[in-house]
This record gives sequence, structure tokens and C-alpha cells, in this order.
Amino acid sequence: MLFSALNFWNQNNEMVVKGNNLDQIVIQGNTVIVPEGKSIAGDLTIENGTAQVYGDVNGNLTVIDGQLFQASTAHISGQVKSIDQALDWFWYKITNMVNEVAYR
Repeated sequence: MLFSALNFWNQNNEMVVKGNNLDQIVIQGNTVIVPEGKSIAGDLTIENGTAQVYGDVNGNLTVIDGQLFQASTAHISGQVKSIDQALDWFWYKITNMVNEVAYR
């Protein structure tokens, strides 16, 4: 199972951005920017990219296989997670799947 997860991990390097109020962000190449004075309502997840947060994220911020820059002006009300390894990613996906099933 771990071998399959590692193979899957290496298959896709495309940036993926998930969240609400995505019209409040700026995307430049593989960098997702939450500008100062802008607010994201809810969780924000960025896979295979860089997050630069200058504004507000009113939820959790998760960066998977990427980098995070948090300015002094940033406010993130939830948890900040940075997942850089295949095993962490696999655990993150399983946890999210369990949470989605539990809340349906």
C-alpha cells in the first residue's frame, strides 16, 4: 500500500487550489497570494505550489508539497499544516476522507 501511495504521490505536479472566496486570491505561476486586506472564509488548501499570506484566512491553511510564507500582516484563525512527504500526504488524505464521511 505504501508503495502505491508513493507512486501516486510522484505522478502529478500540477498546482491545485481548493477553498472558498478564491476570487480574493492572486495566482502568479505556482504562487498563491492572499493579499493584505483580503479575506478567505473557510479552509484553504494548496497542493504543489507556494502560499504567500498577507491577508486573512478564516479557517485552516494546508500546503501540500510546497512552501509557505506568512507575513506579519497575515492572520490565520485555524491550523497551519505543511505536508512535504508522501507518508504525511497519505495520512492527510485518509484523515480528510474519514472526516467527510463522518459529517455526511
